[in-house]
Amino acid sequence: MVGVALPAAIGACLAFDGQPVVVIAGNGGFQLNIQESYFTSRYQSTVWGYSAPCSNSIAQAYGLPIALVIEPEQLEEALCQCLSDPKSPFLMEATIAREANAYPKMAFGLPISQMEPFAKPLEMEGT
Repeated sequence: MVGVALPAAIGACLAFDGQPVVVIAGNGGFQLNIQESYFTSRYQSTVWGYSAPCSNSIAQAYGLPIALVIEPEQLEEALCQCLSDPKSPFLMEATIAREANAYPKMAFGLPISQMEPFAKPLEMEGT
């Protein structure tokens, strides 16, 4: 189910007469929906051999306003910008340090029920 967030949000927005919808998508799922491919078996969301496209260029290509969040103290202003016009699309890029251990993670090729680390949901709460 990787990559379902963006199209599902678009569908929800259309189904509910343009009501605001917020999507939180990782770079791999987001790129999957803007037609990224499995370039020479170097799969999306990997570190080696991978570089993310420029979010500013993506926003410009789609005519979207954008906010870039690199430091936690930038988040509040970016959210205010995002929510200033809840009927208009907005792209926000929030970087997360590789060392942040943002779990759970989808293991490539495995079902959503087998996320990494392989722990039961209650065990995940302690990480």
